[in-house]
Amino acid sequence: MKKLSLLIAVFLLAFCAAPCLAEVSAVPALVSDADKAGTNLRSAPSGEVLGVVPFSPGPRLVLVLESQKGWFRVRPFPVEEYELEGASTVPAEGWMHGSVLALCPCPSEDGDPWLYTAPRWQAEADVRIPGASPLRPLERKGAWLKVRAVKDGKAVERWVHEQQVCASPGELLECHARILQPRKQ
Repeated sequence: MKKLSLLIAVFLLAFCAAPCLAEVSAVPALVSDADKAGTNLRSAPSGEVLGVVPFSPGPRLVLVLESQKGWFRVRPFPVEEYELEGASTVPAEGWMHGSVLALCPCPSEDGDPWLYTAPRWQAEADVRIPGASPLRPLERKGAWLKVRAVKDGKAVERWVHEQQVCASPGELLECHARILQPRKQ
């Protein structure tokens, strides 16, 4: 009986867990911090500063790997670009607070993207936001990200799937421009 239980556990792990884990990937995000001194990368949430992603008027991209209580483990991307700017202090990976990050949702097939009430496709999609509107990441749960968005002047917290987050340079540039708009007013 123990051998059968062990075989079933190995089977489930091999055929169920691997595909589930494979669907979680790095999610592109923009560093939205306007601090001219740059944005700190830390060793852990609230940990020591490992280095600084330099300030740039253009988009600064990081890949979000995981979250922990409002903090996100990120990988600056591409690191070579920061090295070319003379930023030898940029580590390959570190933690940033969600308040300095922005996600950019992609338009859906039928127009503006939907946000969901829970982290699953079967949940109610009850908030539609203009495409390329910046979203503030709050938490990551598997392939889903809890975000704060502004809809009709009010803050709402909902979920977006990682597949709904833009990664193309054109979409990120448009989203970056929207991040900067409030600062110009």
